[in-house]
Amino acid sequence: MIEIGKDRSMRARALVIAKRPSYLRVEVLGPMGQSLFLLLGDGEAFTAFRDGIEEKSRAGDPASPYPFTPEEIVSLLLGGGGGGGGLSGLSP
Repeated sequence: MIEIGKDRSMRARALVIAKRPSYLRVEVLGPMGQSLFLLLGDGEAFTAFRDGIEEKSRAGDPASPYPFTPEEIVSLLLGGGGGGGGLSGLSP
């Protein structure tokens, strides 16, 4: 389930590519296979593409909409072995 607004969600497929230490690519696909959202992480920054708009934010910046770094997500997806041991911006 993908949340697309405060009160809206939908079922979607996501393609996820993660490579240590901090390369991340997440692409959310719509019902016809079209790209609805693309998130790239390179360790230094996140770049998000949605509705033809590109948004960049620095990893770890308090103003970033993402409360984690690419390295933390890659570590979570691939199982430990790198990163700070958890998602710093998320509570259990």
